[in-house]
Formats: sequence, structure tokens, C-alpha cells
Amino acid sequence: IKNADALERLLDVEGVAIDKTGTITEGDLQLQTIQTEANEDDILQRAAQCAQISLHPISRALVEAAKERGMTMDVVPDGREESGRGIRCQQGDVVSLLGRKAWLEEEGIAVPDVAGTVFFAQDGAFLASFVFGEQVKDGAADLIREFKAQALHPCILLTGDREEEAKRVAQAVGIQEVYADLLPEDKAQHIEATSRSLLMIGDGMNDALALQKAEVGVAFGRNLSQAAIGGADIAIVNGELSSIHRLLTLARRTETCLVVNIILSLFFGLAMFILASMGILSTLVAALLHNVGALFVLVQSARLLVVDEAYEPHPPAHTETADG
Repeated sequence: IKNADALERLLDVEGVAIDKTGTITEGDLQLQTIQTEANEDDILQRAAQCAQISLHPISRALVEAAKERGMTMDVVPDGREESGRGIRCQQGDVVSLLGRKAWLEEEGIAVPDVAGTVFFAQDGAFLASFVFGEQVKDGAADLIREFKAQALHPCILLTGDREEEAKRVAQAVGIQEVYADLLPEDKAQHIEATSRSLLMIGDGMNDALALQKAEVGVAFGRNLSQAAIGGADIAIVNGELSSIHRLLTLARRTETCLVVNIILSLFFGLAMFILASMGILSTLVAALLHNVGALFVLVQSARLLVVDEAYEPHPPAHTETADG
């Protein structure tokens, strides 16, 4: 928790915006198909060489798919990641682009109307598209129900992935408002355009701007980029969705603890003053007992260190029993 007032602001948020890949999905993408007219293995190896400079889940999945086929990748001496767009790398005179379809088209490449999660081109010519699939995390639907039970509205899915995949995941977890094919600046604009204060949860470099713009930004995941952590108020590094529930619980308990501590301090101070002024206690004894009140405050605050409340997911709004 980087900012002292982050927990206080967390209690004031009115809605939630959440990233998809690596946040409510596992992020361990599986390569399903390669659409190309060239040799699949050759194309995969060339694309993976470009992808190895990136920590994006799609890039990691592409490299892993190449390794599973026994391929080795040369180190790319000249490569850079363009946030939200893709990877540009150069080996000798060969320039490779691996990224979004729209980005390749901006670079003057004619991309055919084919399905794909990520697209690959070299020297201005389209070569292939790669289709990946991902699994929704256990507990993702429960977390969304938790948000709704706490009257956090709207609940928005923001992703740079294609619309069909985004809607599939949103439907699986119970999110109605979906924005897909977004660049990092698009995500930030959606946060700013929302009239309600939002909690933003995201795991990647593409979420850094949105994390900064939100009322509270939570960087979430096991492979957080420095950009994401830098833009966030809070970082959760274990990648467990139940930790978001515990974070909300911690915020509520912190507020309660603060109120109780103020009441305890005022009560002990006033009580010792009255008893000392009435002569019931000596000034020295009253001062010592006042320190006992401070000890109570410390013990009460120390209880916040133990936030291991069992997570009991909210049941679905409509359930059916065996007898109907």
C-alpha cells in the first residue's frame, strides 16, 4: 500500500473498472491456431524471436509455444515494445512487427480479414495471425458478485483484446459493460469519462495510465510491470482474486479501527482529567493510566495486521434447487 490515504479513498469508490488478461483470466494463454500461407514452424519461430523482449502475456505465450516445439530463439539486438500496440524489432535489414491489427494497418501493412489475437508482419508484408485462448480464473464470477453486493456500479471490463473474446469472458463472470480493442490511453479516457469514482484493477503496462486516473488504482498479478506498479496506489502480487476481497475488508476494518481509537483516546484522556481534578487520582497516577489508554490504542491497531478473514463468495442471484 503505497499511499497512506489509499484505504480511505477505497471506501469512497462508487464503481469498478477491471482489466481482463491476467486479472480475471489466468493470463496463461494457449496458442490455438496459426493462420498463415507460409510454413507454420518458421513463422512461429520468427514471431517468437520478436516476442521474447516483452513481458506481455501474449508474448510470453508465443515464446512458450515455440519452446514446446523445440525451437530456439536468437537474441534480438534491436527491439522495442510500443505500449498498447505491439513490438517492433530489427535483425539486420529485416523489420518485424508483432501486435494489434490496427497498428499494423497504421504502419501501411495490408492485413486480410482473418481472426487473430495478435498479427505478424515482416518488411511491410503480412505473414500470419495467431489465435490464443485463455481460461477465466476460479472465483472471478464470485468477485464480480461481491462488487455488486457492495453496490459498486458500474462494473466495467476494459481490455485491449478483441471484442468477441472480451464479451465471452464478460458474460462468464457477469459483467455487462465491456470496452474492447483499447489502447492504454483509451482505458484512461474511459476512466476519466465516467462520472462516478472508480476502483481500477489491472496487471500490465497497458493499465498504468488507467491506474493513475482512477480514484484508487490496484496493480494485480504475479508478473507486474514496473509501469503498472508505478501508476498504482496498491499492489497485490500473489495473483489471487480473494486478496481483493481482503483488501476491501482491510479498508473497512481500518476505518472502524480509526474511529474506535479516537473514542478510546478521548475517553481515557477525559476520564483521567476528571479523576485527577476531583482528587480521586494523583496527577502522576492519572498520567500513568493515560498511557494505558495509549497501549489499548496500539493493541487495537495491531489487530489490523491479521486480516485473514475467510472469503465467503456471494451466491449467484438466481439458483435452482433439485426440486425446481
